[in-house]
Amino acid sequence: MSRRAVLLLAVLTLAVVGATTVLVFAERRVDAITTARADAVAQARQRVAEVLSYGADTIDADLDRAQQATAGTFAQYYLPFARSTIAPAVRQAGTTSRAVVSRAAVVSADPDTVTVLVFIDQRTSSKAAPEPRGTSSTARVTMTKVAGQWLISELTPTSS
Repeated sequence: MSRRAVLLLAVLTLAVVGATTVLVFAERRVDAITTARADAVAQARQRVAEVLSYGADTIDADLDRAQQATAGTFAQYYLPFARSTIAPAVRQAGTTSRAVVSRAAVVSADPDTVTVLVFIDQRTSSKAAPEPRGTSSTARVTMTKVAGQWLISELTPTSS
């Protein structure tokens, strides 16, 4: 075999190995994103409902549960605000709110961050209005994977 043929074979072999490596990593990324989408949507449904559900008699435990569902700047903003502003108002008015995420759809996804649009149905009652009143809204929720768990790192209402 000539030197040229050996060199050409070596170059082709390197090209095939390089292309195969790129394809394997691309497939792993696609698999990771597919898994992230499914897991993050399931957790967004659960965690948004947890954060938006509370009762006058259980507000401290409800906020502790919300703390476990949040991360990053959202947790740094929401939890102090909820403890100092929302909790006293909920206690005073005797408010109960139960939220359910009726639908959820992925807006964008990476292996460790998924943005989800959620449709929320919420029923709220209080001492002044004991008959539960229903409302529907939507929110854009960023779910971030932290220590193997999908947590809310951003929650932005898009309608009310």
